[in-house]
Amino acid sequence: MPGRMVFELGYVGSHGVNLNGPVSVINYSPELLTKIQTANPQLANFGLRMKGFRSFYNSLQASARKEMSHGLYFLATYTWSHALTDMSNDDTNETLLTDSSVAGQIITKRIANADFDYRNRFSFSGIWALPFGHGQQFGGNWNPVTNVLLGGWQANSIVIVQGGFPFTVYDTALHFPDKTCSGNLPRSRRSAKQWFDYSCFPTHIPETVTNPKTGLPEQVGVQGNSPPNTMRGPGSQNWDLGAEKNFKLWEGTNLQFRGEFFNAFNHINLQAPSGNYFFNTASGAQITRAASRRDIQLALRLTF
Repeated sequence: MPGRMVFELGYVGSHGVNLNGPVSVINYSPELLTKIQTANPQLANFGLRMKGFRSFYNSLQASARKEMSHGLYFLATYTWSHALTDMSNDDTNETLLTDSSVAGQIITKRIANADFDYRNRFSFSGIWALPFGHGQQFGGNWNPVTNVLLGGWQANSIVIVQGGFPFTVYDTALHFPDKTCSGNLPRSRRSAKQWFDYSCFPTHIPETVTNPKTGLPEQVGVQGNSPPNTMRGPGSQNWDLGAEKNFKLWEGTNLQFRGEFFNAFNHINLQAPSGNYFFNTASGAQITRAASRRDIQLALRLTF
């Protein structure tokens, strides 16, 4: 395009098969655990890795890039995406549902939002050599002192704005509760003290039955219908701004001054709930962590 601009619009998708994931031996095969414990009575249930999980990713990706001209360069990108999987990572697996029945444990794989599923993400990075000073559009007739102080500056920035990641809601026994409504609060009521409506996630009441083999009462169906990764955590926006100027001291020797402002506007970016999941209680609906506040860095760099 004119002005050394480049625009790109595309669909990007991927599908992962036979992915790795953690399970416990009893979930993988109760018979195998019984066989192992027969030879090693002191050995408790333990974890292992297995294949067979899947992932799905679909996205609309757009970008605009201006090649360097007239002292200006920038790259802006936007992604609208959705990631689904029955295994998000190699450490925990909230999408492998373990429930109980009179016949034993029931293991179910659930396709749900991936841990890394953010729907919207915008990023911008740019450099602008300000047109002031000798040889520039403005200030060509400045005296040497004014030119040293005000001429030859360069500004740069990195801006990232994205939506929140999804998180699972558990009851206090780390079981899935029931979900009776969306749980999303209006923006005016949403805060770190209550991020979502936890009353939408009542603890599931299991059924007590008599085991026909043992004649003893036991609870079955301890998991509710709430899916994994059902609530969105807080989004984030971060503005990193900087300015720099080079002073030529003598032939082959330069002094550079840099001023860098990380999270320049001191925006409060709330982070994930502690433990990386919510609970269906008042305290469990809170967010108690936040990213770093504004950080200012000034530097001098001598190059020779």
